[in-house]
This record gives sequence, structure tokens and C-alpha cells, in this order.
Amino acid sequence: MGMGLMVESFRQDFSTMLSQRIPSGLFLTDAASVETSVLSSLPGIKEVREYYTGQGTINNQPASFTFSKIDTWEGRRYGLSEEVQQGVLVNELAVQRYG
Repeated sequence: MGMGLMVESFRQDFSTMLSQRIPSGLFLTDAASVETSVLSSLPGIKEVREYYTGQGTINNQPASFTFSKIDTWEGRRYGLSEEVQQGVLVNELAVQRYG
């Protein structure tokens, strides 16, 4: 019973964390042919943000990249309280894998 309670508590805490850090929205992965202005004009759309993907290498190992301009809104999405002037945000997996 104690283990079940611990797992359920972790699940609830993790779900709460995700809902606080990642805002709801719609993510289109194949919208390259759709103009941003067309998406912005649809009913109920508050904002359209563009993300880019690419392939490259880090330390001679293949890597996939997803990137975007880190403005104030995007920074807050990742828990930053100050405006980002320059730099790169890297996820934990990349830090562990590439140092």
C-alpha cells in the first residue's frame, strides 16, 4: 500500500509539473506549406510560434535539433525568470550524452 501511495503521489506531482511548464496548444509537425498569417487568422488562435528542426552532429555523433527564438514567453515556458539575451537551452539528455 505504501508503494502504491508513493507512485500515485509521484504521478500527480509529475502531471502538475507538466501542466505548469508546458502550456496547452496545438503542435503541427507538417505545416511548412501553411503560411503563418493563415494559421493566425483562424478562429480561436491566440498566437502562432514557429519551431525549426534540423540534423547535425555533436562530437561526431548524429543529432536531431529542434530550435526556436528564446523570447520572454518561451523562456518562461522553460522556467526562466529573466529575459534571455543570448545562449542556448539544452535538454538534460543532451547534457548527459554530450557533456
